[in-house]
Amino acid sequence: MKTKKADYSLFNRKIFYRVSLILSITGLTLFLLQKLLRGNFGPWLVDYLQENFHLSEENAFYFHQFLIRNNLLTLSLIVIVISLIAVFWLYTKFITQYFDEIASGLDQMLEDSQEPVSLPLELASLASKMNLGKQELLRKEVAAKDALRRKDDLVVYLAHDIRTPLTSIIGYLSLLEESPDLPIEQRAKFTNITLTKAYALESLINEFFDITRFNIHEVVLFKEHLDLNLLVAQLADEFQLNSRQEGKELLVETTKPCLIEADGEKIGRSIGNIIKNALTYSQVDSQILLEVSQSDEFAIVTCQNFGKTIPKEMQKNIFDKFYRLDRARSAETGGSGLGLAIAKDLIEAHQGRVSVASHEGETTFTVELPLNHQSKVAETAKL
Repeated sequence: MKTKKADYSLFNRKIFYRVSLILSITGLTLFLLQKLLRGNFGPWLVDYLQENFHLSEENAFYFHQFLIRNNLLTLSLIVIVISLIAVFWLYTKFITQYFDEIASGLDQMLEDSQEPVSLPLELASLASKMNLGKQELLRKEVAAKDALRRKDDLVVYLAHDIRTPLTSIIGYLSLLEESPDLPIEQRAKFTNITLTKAYALESLINEFFDITRFNIHEVVLFKEHLDLNLLVAQLADEFQLNSRQEGKELLVETTKPCLIEADGEKIGRSIGNIIKNALTYSQVDSQILLEVSQSDEFAIVTCQNFGKTIPKEMQKNIFDKFYRLDRARSAETGGSGLGLAIAKDLIEAHQGRVSVASHEGETTFTVELPLNHQSKVAETAKL
């Protein structure tokens, strides 16, 4: 991204004035030196040599004439070279002072404090950029600490969630091993419970590995033309049995064909996770409504269910990874709470977006996917 050119006009003016002053002083010195050597300096030098070195007037005049006056150009060049060296030294000293100021600003930028970077007025533009960089560093540091905390929470809660079904599996298997004479009906019941717990454990571990993979690796999207209406209808059919067993009704409303370019497997999984969440948290004997529509730019899928209202403070964080694992977790609902985070990652990999609204027991998840999105059939999206 092209950044706006910094304003160093004050800095440039200060350098110009400082160098102009040094050059002016040097020029004035050369002018005065030339006047001095061409004026009364000769008679004064002759008198000085006669009085202090006891030279004759002829020898003193010879010294002045042949060693100084005849070499005036050479002496002037020597003075000019010395003056230029002095100018260069003063100029570099002046510039290196700003390097020291910039180094000090970088130290301030890296400090773990909220104090802004302070530089001389002529470097205000650079100070502004440093302050923006410091704010970004502080923001990333806070985000990194928050991510580390959430990952630590993930380990704790996953250990708890894995231990729960694992304990049940071990318990029922131990019971089956220790009681070989159990009635067939009882043995079948315990075996079925064990298998159900094993499936729950498998699902939990799979979700954990998925969310970890999405964070570390790239997600490869194999895009194709697909009808979103057909995809949602197929998902509804897959969840119909579960919804009926839970005493809930799953309804689908579609309009004209809604064609998009997307990875059908990953979009299906995203919407499936949202439907699964709706089934889990909706009331018994309630309806779950799936609706497909489209705007000028997006294909839109909404999933509406009736249950407990999601508080405002949770709505903005409900898709965050690991957020649900801290206090909104319940053993009754099962799962890892990572389904919505996975859905969000996969939808955003398609340049889409997902949101939630909840009011008076009615909760609606909205998925928006771009229409006519130009892309290759195989595309890699970095999460």
